[in-house]
Amino acid sequence: MNKIKYLLFSAAVLACAACSSEIEEPAPKDFSGKKVMPEITVAEQGSEQITKKGETGSTYFKAGEHIGFLLLDENDPNTLYNDTKDIGVLRYTYDGVYWSTYDSYGMTESNCKVYCFYPYPESEDHSYDGTWPNSYRKIETGSNTDYLWGISKMQNGQTGINGMTPQVHMQMQHALTRISFRLKRTMVYDPNSTIGKGDVTAFTAYGYDASNRPVHGSSKYCFITGKVNTPVTPDNKPVVFKQIAGHSMPQAVGSFLGSRDEYMSAVPFTGTIRVSLTIDGQSYTLTIPSHQYVAGNHYQITLEYKGSQVVFKPGTGATGGSMEIIPWTSGGSIGVKGNN
Repeated sequence: MNKIKYLLFSAAVLACAACSSEIEEPAPKDFSGKKVMPEITVAEQGSEQITKKGETGSTYFKAGEHIGFLLLDENDPNTLYNDTKDIGVLRYTYDGVYWSTYDSYGMTESNCKVYCFYPYPESEDHSYDGTWPNSYRKIETGSNTDYLWGISKMQNGQTGINGMTPQVHMQMQHALTRISFRLKRTMVYDPNSTIGKGDVTAFTAYGYDASNRPVHGSSKYCFITGKVNTPVTPDNKPVVFKQIAGHSMPQAVGSFLGSRDEYMSAVPFTGTIRVSLTIDGQSYTLTIPSHQYVAGNHYQITLEYKGSQVVFKPGTGATGGSMEIIPWTSGGSIGVKGNN
């Protein structure tokens, strides 16, 4: 059974001043200092909600990491919630067991919606002026960082998130899409041939959207909706797959070179991927046909090496093709590990 991790919220309600001259109403309950324990989970696209695990096996997050939280008025997404107005974004830090914050704030009987994003650097301040552009966070694809955004989800029977019922369940999702490659041998190696050994000295890939714009680089995403601003500011460099380049393919027919642990991150897009590689001194270029790459999905593409050509078999893995949607697993600078 997964061990649930908690985020600590202070909760307080405003005192009710209403009273009757004939009947003395009981004093409102004091919620000051009340501790609540919302569960943090990560939902992957197309799968059930799962709690992520990290290196210790207890949680995806590591001690010392931060998540930014924003509490907004339930009826106005441009207005900060009550007592958080002087704070803005709330930085919560994980200590390896619990989430906590040094920010001091309370909750009233008014309902709020809670949003969050990860990572939230220590260097960033808490500023938020109550307008939509400030809900956007910087994002870049080069480091393969797992950018996450989340929104509060109601518990069973819960009618709102406020000082009376302050427990909040955060469902987090990935902002980027992930793509990896494998190279498959489909011909028998002939030791007497100069072509066919399978010595891969270069392998690069680059994605383009339907308007032929690069999908690698820097941009922003709205942690309230998860939407990524496009076009991105391109880095103008193909992604080099080092686990493929500089290695020779195994000689057995049907063997693979490359793995899902080496991948490129991209903003979600519908478009093509151009691949360039060199095998046995021969250069090859090919274009992966247009496909929709969805945030939170990891696409593994298999290319077939036939000795004198490299081909991509159209279709998806489910229909016998060369593209398969696989679980978002570890890799890159952070990596997300699912419960397998």
